[in-house]
Amino acid sequence: MGTLTSSRVSGVSSGKISVVNVSMAMPPPPPMPPMPMPMESPNTGKMKTGLLVAGIGLILGAFIGFGGFGFVGTLILAIGGILMLTGAGSYPGAKGTIGAGFALIMVGFIIGIVAWVMTPSLFLLTPPTDLAAYLNALATGLLLSFVAGLLTWIGVIIMPMKVTTGAGKGLAMAGGILGLIGVVLVFVMVYLTVAALVAAIGGGTPPNFNSILAAIAGLIIGAILGLVGSILAGVGYIIGRNKLVPATM
Repeated sequence: MGTLTSSRVSGVSSGKISVVNVSMAMPPPPPMPPMPMPMESPNTGKMKTGLLVAGIGLILGAFIGFGGFGFVGTLILAIGGILMLTGAGSYPGAKGTIGAGFALIMVGFIIGIVAWVMTPSLFLLTPPTDLAAYLNALATGLLLSFVAGLLTWIGVIIMPMKVTTGAGKGLAMAGGILGLIGVVLVFVMVYLTVAALVAAIGGGTPPNFNSILAAIAGLIIGAILGLVGSILAGVGYIIGRNKLVPATM
């Protein structure tokens, strides 16, 4: 009887050991496959490319604008706006602001070209023969530049307004506002002084020395604001590519 019981116990124990050994020998289950990443619509790719090109145009224009070739940066900005328009189909809520901003930038670009042609160079090798005509052309060019700058900066602000979010949107708006302040400052301080010089040639009261210094200071400060504003807005456009509003497929 004792021998039979021992045999049963040893048989059960051997069975348990065999099960344990078999279970330990089984390979681990394969890892779960990674979740597929959501597909990006073609329009989203166009929108991101447009923001990148526009941002590069803003940053480039900030530096070459001092040489009188800022319109090249504006042209690149406009090309970025065209790319954004081609991708606006997946962002119906942003289509209106992108189109309006692009239109303002294009009008500002055309007026800026006219202003660039009309504004005489301040570094002529020979002095102008007709100072009054020279100053009139300069005043007209400054006035047109003011209008072009206002339209362009407003376009820069509103074009990505409803397609970007977060820090990119904030930087684009902050840079645009700085640019607007710079344009207004240059117009108020410089244009009015040039207009006073024109009036003085016709027999009016010439501007005093303090007014001329204020005009120079306004030109420098306005240029700095435009430089910083362009860089901020350009960076905002570029990093805004990573935080777009949800697209509709």
